[in-house]
Amino acid sequence: MNTIELLNVVLANRIADIHICMPGIIIEYDYTKQRAKVQPSLNQKYNDDEIVELPIIHNVPVIHPSSGGASITFPVNKGDSVSLHFSERSLEEWLSVGGKNVTPDDPRQNNLTDAIAYIGLNPFSVTSPAENNTDLLIKYGGSKIKLKPGGVVDIESTTININATDVNLSGKLTAENVEATSELKGTTGLIGGKDFATHTHSGVTPGPGVSGPVN
Repeated sequence: MNTIELLNVVLANRIADIHICMPGIIIEYDYTKQRAKVQPSLNQKYNDDEIVELPIIHNVPVIHPSSGGASITFPVNKGDSVSLHFSERSLEEWLSVGGKNVTPDDPRQNNLTDAIAYIGLNPFSVTSPAENNTDLLIKYGGSKIKLKPGGVVDIESTTININATDVNLSGKLTAENVEATSELKGTTGLIGGKDFATHTHSGVTPGPGVSGPVN
């Protein structure tokens, strides 16, 4: 092997140790810290055809959408697929203290230990949860929310709980099998097409008699 060939081998092996992005599998997840242990899904193959299974990466931050005090969190389970991205510099100091202008103590670059996991990456063998290419779909277990073009929102679930000081509805409300467990208040209300606040009864008689239908 001449000098050029030797340099090519050295460079190829060095480049093989520079990590940019690859899929991974969740091994363990701590939702309180949003960090995980992740097994890289792709083996390392060197220029001499040696194949190495990459080690499990510890303390991997898992990205959930959040900004400005608002956030959306997802359940993350063992076996879930993620997309691993590798930081240009060491993340250890930044993960410990946060903030800006953090100077890494370690000079490593694009290292396997400095991974960030993005949830949602799946191989094509996994069936997409999408039902069409027009709706925004939020789906989990037996519940789903669809935001459709034109401003229509569909909600499907076994039980919907609303806990609020005030619930304000505007527009027409159509409901089936309404059951109230406390007092209903309002200036007007139609029941069977009759105004509940001002309705009268026909055939009213004194004593224990039963009056007639609502007028």
